[in-house]
Amino acid sequence: MNADFENLERLVGAIPFSGVRHTGLEVEKAAKTACADFGIGEFGISRGGEHDEEVEYKDTVRHFVHCTVSDNASNIVNGWKCFDGHECNCHTIALIVRAFLEHTKVKQVFVKLRGMTGHFNHSVLGAKSAVQLYDVEHTTKAATAVANLDGSVYKDHQLQVEEWDIVREAVYVLQYASSTTDLLQGTSYPTANLVLPLVGKLFYIASESTTLRYEGKKVEIKERAVQEARQKMCDQLSSRYFEELMDCKLEDLAVATLLDPRHKSFKFKSATNFMRGKLTRDKAVSRARHAWDKDWKPKQSGELATTLSKRRPR
Repeated sequence: MNADFENLERLVGAIPFSGVRHTGLEVEKAAKTACADFGIGEFGISRGGEHDEEVEYKDTVRHFVHCTVSDNASNIVNGWKCFDGHECNCHTIALIVRAFLEHTKVKQVFVKLRGMTGHFNHSVLGAKSAVQLYDVEHTTKAATAVANLDGSVYKDHQLQVEEWDIVREAVYVLQYASSTTDLLQGTSYPTANLVLPLVGKLFYIASESTTLRYEGKKVEIKERAVQEARQKMCDQLSSRYFEELMDCKLEDLAVATLLDPRHKSFKFKSATNFMRGKLTRDKAVSRARHAWDKDWKPKQSGELATTLSKRRPR
């Protein structure tokens, strides 16, 4: 990584993982075995004991792994809990969006839409044709056009005016989740420092009192189904990030945020609203100072003190 926080190089490797149940224990063994194969620590298992069970006889991998990122599947989380790390925020946001789309009425509408696009060989073409049928300014005209296509796939999955409105308003809400995910998927720059600012913004957008904008214009959420789905999304954001997320992981994200020069003035103003007071700037600064003292400034004694005193801080 260079001085502009751009990733210059990364090592990617993969190994087969089949023939066993994907339990947390098996995931842990596979991960440590893979690391050891790449020279990251040592890991070995032998069989022994009264019942000839597996016994670990060598395990130094976790001492060489600084941080991990995994998806949110329970077996992966359980398998990697021996490491310090975080769950993938893009996957977390995908699960939050799923809560929005699982609202009964919203789900019914999108099932119809998928049925329409599924008629085509490529879903992209299907979506494009659906858009051509739907004119933002003339929803009634679009619905009438669909109704007149006897025997067509559009007729089978006809969307009424109210349902088109649900689709449009869902886009108003979910566009922010999409842009957040795009930013957090960056492969050429670190993203831990972006999580809290972006998730905080997403929580603010999900709050029903917030006025949304689409293509530069203010828009309203009038459909009750979208309002309810929006609230479910807001609840999921609060639950996954500020109720279920361990304090130490939340503080890690806070430290990463403060270490980004662009966010040096980040005040955690939304702490009362979406962090439920769980995290403040003072707590984040305290955690950063503690981490610095503990990890980067060992106690000076003897020759080490003399050596360090001659070095100028970089």
